[in-house]
Amino acid sequence: MSAPSVHDAVAVIMDQLVADRRHIHQHPELGFKERETAAYVAERLAKLGIEHQTGVAQTGVVGLIHGAHPGRCVLLRADMDALPLTEETGAAYASQTPGVHHACGHDGHTAMLLAAAEILQQHRDQLHGTVKLVFQPAEEGPGGALPMIEAGVMENPHVDACFGLHLSNDNPLGTLVVQGGALQASADTFEITINGMGGHGAAPHQTVDAIAVGAAIIGELQRIVSREIDPLDPAVITVGAFHAGSAHNIIPPRAELRGTIRTLDADVQDLIHRRIREVAEGVAAAARAKAEVHIARLYPVTV
Repeated sequence: MSAPSVHDAVAVIMDQLVADRRHIHQHPELGFKERETAAYVAERLAKLGIEHQTGVAQTGVVGLIHGAHPGRCVLLRADMDALPLTEETGAAYASQTPGVHHACGHDGHTAMLLAAAEILQQHRDQLHGTVKLVFQPAEEGPGGALPMIEAGVMENPHVDACFGLHLSNDNPLGTLVVQGGALQASADTFEITINGMGGHGAAPHQTVDAIAVGAAIIGELQRIVSREIDPLDPAVITVGAFHAGSAHNIIPPRAELRGTIRTLDADVQDLIHRRIREVAEGVAAAARAKAEVHIARLYPVTV
């Protein structure tokens, strides 16, 4: 197919593409719980006459489009899961599931792959080889790609090349961004548990204040990026959750921090992992508390 003919084909099914995206947006599901989404995808593939399998790595869906001519196998991938957020957009198609929201664009990814599937199926007489359609669960966590690979998604038929994409609000509509080198950062998570000694809010001298220690750790974590990482090496340490206490006049004995680490270089990634642990444990020890640090490596840099 030529570029103009692809554009025309997309225009014909645009209403369906929008409808798919909005339906998925209204019914978001978290990682490995995408049962309704998977059922919707499977139903759409069945209506298009596309061979497919459900229940891959729990809630994944895999479709196959066989071209009329022999050739290689290309895999197209989209993620299906949403985030644990409450939507406040006020859109007519806003999430109908309290506390769950497609804020990262996976509804768009799934709808786009369904649209691509429809167009490729219509033109399979021109295809040389096979197109494998992979609808992946749990990209946001705990991770659905590896379980799908372990379930055999890269074989039967063997996959020669994979293609995926991610929506972005930073680029003009209709723009496709491709570049050499690092494109998307690695994504790791960390959890820090601070154990102090609780007591009455009016007698802080009799306690080891886990909240104060946690606040100090947050401040020092930001110094890692601003003062220990080369300014030419992008890096982010974000604390996204801080939980402690249950009353206005009680100093709690325990606090929990959770956050994310993003880097574009493996050496910087290793340095930040080491320094987060050293900073958290050192700040806690200086305040007579203890810090337990757990860091999980999730996704490497996309190059």
